[in-house]
Amino acid sequence: MRKPTGKCMAAIQFGLAAFVFLTASCSKSSEAKTRQEQEGAFRANFGFVPPAAVTKINHSSRYERYALDAGYGQWMRFTFQDDVFSRILKDKGFKKVLAASSNSESTARPSWWQNVDSNSTDVHSREGNDGYSYREIIWHDPKSGFVYWHQICWD
Repeated sequence: MRKPTGKCMAAIQFGLAAFVFLTASCSKSSEAKTRQEQEGAFRANFGFVPPAAVTKINHSSRYERYALDAGYGQWMRFTFQDDVFSRILKDKGFKKVLAASSNSESTARPSWWQNVDSNSTDVHSREGNDGYSYREIIWHDPKSGFVYWHQICWD
């Protein structure tokens, strides 16, 4: 096998650099850091501002665009309040599902994400197509005192 020439190596290196640049520039992650950002993410996803009793909110999102398709995922965890959780389930039309199909095994999930314990909670889901396809899951983990919500969208 012949060793690549200087021009060939330059072309290979350029191609690799372009691939890395495009991959990095087409993926974006963000984490809501301030209470204002966290409340904004909560309102954007559930249609109302969380009450002060929801003292802790974590929100993370990741957008990945590839050559032929795209995907977008959001993860949220917030302090459980029965009236807030019930309102979300009712207003957004979530339905109870089998917990076995609800765990998010994505490598993009944040470090604070916890998979559902199907022995201690009910999982709710909804899905649809509003110009893009989406699936959402939500549950209350009584052990941690948090509600966990995950949405994945694709086109």
